Amino acid sequence: MNLNGPLVREVEHGAHMKLNIRCSRLAWTFLAILITPGGVACANPAKDQLAQLLKRFPQADANKDGVLTVAEALAFRDKASGRGGAQRGAARSFKVHPGWEKEKFPEHAMCYQSPERIRETYAKLLGPDRHPIASFAKPKDGGLRLVGTGHSFMGPGYKTLPKICQAAGFKQPLHLHTGGGMTGSTRYKWEQENGIFQFKGKAKPKLLASIANAEWEAMMWG
Repeated sequence: MNLNGPLVREVEHGAHMKLNIRCSRLAWTFLAILITPGGVACANPAKDQLAQLLKRFPQADANKDGVLTVAEALAFRDKASGRGGAQRGAARSFKVHPGWEKEKFPEHAMCYQSPERIRETYAKLLGPDRHPIASFAKPKDGGLRLVGTGHSFMGPGYKTLPKICQAAGFKQPLHLHTGGGMTGSTRYKWEQENGIFQFKGKAKPKLLASIANAEWEAMMWG
């Protein structure tokens, strides 16, 4: 069982933040060079200023002719500061497939397939020498066998739950399919597990394979 996914995503998020900081610094550097001491933008910066910019930021030379124009400098500054580009940060709205309004999922959904078919589908994704089914013997100490989905906020809880149970004197079997933010939501994970809507033809029945082929007491959604 791998519960390190949220940690990896946090590292990636930290790297993304550092990249944004570097881009902001680039933008301020351009502002410092392209704006006069009086606070007015230089409509016609000196050639040596543009040459200095080109030396420090060769990627600003859009047409790669070795000469940095004012237009290229300003365009690179705007790109570095995020102007005119896609909105930065986490998405704030998501489109939900209208198929969720229907009574049933499409017929090809994994949840309608046989246990053998679901197992085979996930086994192909995993590749050889990896077992597609997670199963646990029924606990004799009062523990429950749980499967669960969840976003990154669930990660700490999923990691702590077995330790709490251990302190209480029993083991906690867990089999999870988690993701960061929206990619760990119930809707997203169930589309992914079933291979429906945005995941048509790309089913990843990590939980369904084990649900269909092993015994569990409960399922958690988060």
